[in-house]
Amino acid sequence: MTGTLGHLSLSDLLQLLASAQRSGTLQIHHPLAEGLIYFSEGNLIHARFREFSGEEAVMALFRDERGQFEFVAGEVDVESSIQKSLDLLLMRALLDSQRSQTSQTAIDMTALAVPSFYAEDTDSRPSATFTLSSHEVALLRFVDGQRSVQTIAIESGYSLTDTKQIIGVLVDRGLLQLRDQEVRIARLVIKLSPYRLAPYTVGIDKKILRAWEKFLKEPILKVKCRRQDKSTFVFDVYSIEKAGPYIYISQDIMLRENLRAEEALLVKPLQSSKVG
Repeated sequence: MTGTLGHLSLSDLLQLLASAQRSGTLQIHHPLAEGLIYFSEGNLIHARFREFSGEEAVMALFRDERGQFEFVAGEVDVESSIQKSLDLLLMRALLDSQRSQTSQTAIDMTALAVPSFYAEDTDSRPSATFTLSSHEVALLRFVDGQRSVQTIAIESGYSLTDTKQIIGVLVDRGLLQLRDQEVRIARLVIKLSPYRLAPYTVGIDKKILRAWEKFLKEPILKVKCRRQDKSTFVFDVYSIEKAGPYIYISQDIMLRENLRAEEALLVKPLQSSKVG
């Protein structure tokens, strides 16, 4: 098999060899250097181009598709350096190409970022029809607006790197959006405090405070409470062992704010930088 890149894209060429389950070496006679891509029973296992090897060599060839190619069939004797499937390599190449063409900054996606679908009334939905790969479909099943990128990776079985890559493609296409993971809000029931608390201070379970502090990476000194009528209160907070799903409030505060025992409050921590 011989030809010229340009008449046949590198993407189509690699997919053709993979679907035919061929073993052998794809030689690309590039103007800058000889490129070599090795296949074993349709699996891309190693590549070399200029100073690059493995996956980076494939990406370098995608960035500059030029030259004659020739596929030499036969068993290959090279050490495998590529563990990703061809679909994932093509996805990375597509993402790199899109970013290069639009001169966009790479998506800053942390493991805690939460991918979600656009709302029905948004103007930012995809404007073009496209086909989803099996990997994209597999990951989209876990996108619910609550799971973080890291959680999706764990539950789907994909690596964190591959999960970021696939989600990045879907974000670039306009199918998904990213937001920062929000701290979990606790629903706590008011109990009359048996403890002597400082003025305008409430007691909350030590484990809940530790979880908030671990997420926000700072001590929690104040909490914001919201009742069912949407009125809100800000209190200093005190750590209590084994308080469970309760918030302990003194009788003075309950009378002053017209709160009652057994009433449920939605409670969230306040970051020190956001406390005015």
